[in-house]
Amino acid sequence: MRGPIAASAIIDEGAASTPVTLQNLDRLTQGHYVPSTFRLFASRPEYWTRIPSVTACYLDLADRVVRTSDDGALLHFLSDQQWCAHWYVHLDGTDEGCVFVGYEPIGFDLGDEDPATPIPAVVPLDGSFEIFKCEDNFERFLYRFWVENTLWSVEQGHLAPTPETDAYVRFLA
Repeated sequence: MRGPIAASAIIDEGAASTPVTLQNLDRLTQGHYVPSTFRLFASRPEYWTRIPSVTACYLDLADRVVRTSDDGALLHFLSDQQWCAHWYVHLDGTDEGCVFVGYEPIGFDLGDEDPATPIPAVVPLDGSFEIFKCEDNFERFLYRFWVENTLWSVEQGHLAPTPETDAYVRFLA
């Protein structure tokens, strides 16, 4: 019987349709302000290897940004291995960059492979389309993603606890 599977880093260059590079980011987001924390993250691949993912998530910028009902746009940046969940940074002209999660692959040109739910040209953020705000800014999202996936790896015996994971557990208690 095999032991618990270790988490992988969030980088999987073979899976991405549009790899995370500043050149791709700038091409996709013309006319939209990209939060500084997201730009910094996109420019530093060495950060990616430090973030575990227990569901084999990988970075992927999709094919285009999609407008939102508040005159912003969604930029896809992360998918889970089975393409069941997708994360988006909200480009709303502020430096916050809140993060949304949804089940449909918004921003991908799928051709004949239509998603289960048709994706509107302008994604409503009023709850009428299945997309949910999961964090108020990108930096907090990234921290939570890192610490929660790290805690799972600690629980499975793959990593040792850190002061940050211990503090997070105390915060939740």
